[in-house]
Amino acid sequence: MALEARAGRRRETQERFNAWRRARGYAELRALGRFADHLTPIVLLAMNTGCRRHEPLGLAWRDVDLGAARLTVRAAFAKSGLSRVIQLNAEAVRVLRAWQPEGHSPDALVFPASEDVPMKKLRTSFISLRRAAKIREFRFHEWPSLREPAGPAWRRPQPRACAARAR
Repeated sequence: MALEARAGRRRETQERFNAWRRARGYAELRALGRFADHLTPIVLLAMNTGCRRHEPLGLAWRDVDLGAARLTVRAAFAKSGLSRVIQLNAEAVRVLRAWQPEGHSPDALVFPASEDVPMKKLRTSFISLRRAAKIREFRFHEWPSLREPAGPAWRRPQPRACAARAR
């Protein structure tokens, strides 16, 4: 809800600004796509993959394989200092497909601050989103602990195996 409200406010602001530009004979700003800004796809990606806050900021499109439904977090952006591959669920793939620009370079950043310049932080926008949602004690990096791993290597313990461990 808070993400949708934020997007709605951004769309209204852009429409008012485009009306102002039309009245003065200036070219209008391009229409916003499915997402009004970077925050919604970053939050949805983090929720669906368990990425830490800084990991999506370092992603380039070459790190994303939508066909195989996986992304690679490069060592430079991973907390452990080791690169890792994350399986994408259907929602994460939908988010990245909707966010993906047409004709992008493989070296282009997925979430650039501006042309080829990575974003440095999300703290301010995430805190304002959290306030709008009236969530007090939740930090961005807590999503990994809420998500069950989605890859084939993860298996839920079977009751028999749990009982055997209890002996």
